[in-house]
Amino acid sequence: MNRNRFPEKLNLELSRLKEQHLFRELSLESSGIDFYSNDYLGLGKIARPAAEALPGAGGSRLISGNYKSLETLESMVAKFHGAEDALVFPSGFQANIGLYKAIARKEDTFFFDEHVHASIRDGMQLSFAQKNMFKHNDLADLEKKLESAAGEKYIVVESLYSMDGDLAPLEDLANLCNKYSAYLIVDEAHSNGIFGENGEGLVTSGKVLQVCIARIYGYGKAFACQGASIVGSSELKSLLVNKHRAFIFSTGVSPILTEAISDAYQKISQAQALREKLLSNIKCFNSLFSALEQNDVTSPIKSIQFSGNENVMKLALDLRNQGFLAKGIRSPTVPVGTERIRVILHAFNTFEEIEALFEAINFAIKN
Repeated sequence: MNRNRFPEKLNLELSRLKEQHLFRELSLESSGIDFYSNDYLGLGKIARPAAEALPGAGGSRLISGNYKSLETLESMVAKFHGAEDALVFPSGFQANIGLYKAIARKEDTFFFDEHVHASIRDGMQLSFAQKNMFKHNDLADLEKKLESAAGEKYIVVESLYSMDGDLAPLEDLANLCNKYSAYLIVDEAHSNGIFGENGEGLVTSGKVLQVCIARIYGYGKAFACQGASIVGSSELKSLLVNKHRAFIFSTGVSPILTEAISDAYQKISQAQALREKLLSNIKCFNSLFSALEQNDVTSPIKSIQFSGNENVMKLALDLRNQGFLAKGIRSPTVPVGTERIRVILHAFNTFEEIEALFEAINFAIKN
């Protein structure tokens, strides 16, 4: 096999990552108890009928990639989430990468929580608008920054944060939006499907909806699927169709994915028993781990901090060897000193499995 040339400085970068215990490698799914996937309700373990749809859209939505079942899906999405309209994307990253440039101008400002997802940060970076980060869930810090801002003001948060597993104070953020004539953008990737009366997410109150210009709903978590939607007003959809560059210049959503998302919405709306079982598992975890973690008690995302990348990766390997699949999260993904084992709870986990995980982690702490 012929080897392509590769710059030596990039080889040195790979060596540096290995030395600092930051090197990532792909691995096949291991056998063990799942405490690491985002399949909160276990829908990914339910067999689905073979898709009869075509594998590709054949072009961008604006040329040949639009079709009736996709528009029907977008109407379903909008109705489910209490919005006027929706636009479906092949991934949450694609949805976020073009949203912020589409809606803001250079005289506008994004105020974003320091813990928002990388796709949100990258999307804002493509915009010419000003960017102003505020401390995580710190309303006082946010308000101080809002007081001196000019132009349109956009507050960007996640409703459920994927690393710390805590919730955004949406009602309080809505109050600030009203006070400073700002707009709210909420990414609901991790709350979609597991919160709300029917799994519609956390943005449900009229106060929050009134100030929320855009919501992003991902389908790679509780929906056990792929893709995402941006929902909001009909004017927002029109703007995105005309200004969202990743939408305009990408092949449209495949009919197979459209069929899968539609099927997932039907399952999510009928999954109340699974949501209740997930809540029971969260309560079980909270009762056992109350002294070890500080997450929001309602969240299925839990973190047990072990300072140092080497320490946390060693514990993750030890847990894997004992049959527990839980990921170690290293800095700089999280701040230095807050490295942790992230535990994802699911409806299909048993109380016995959670208790066994507690015993394994508690033993590691004491030894």
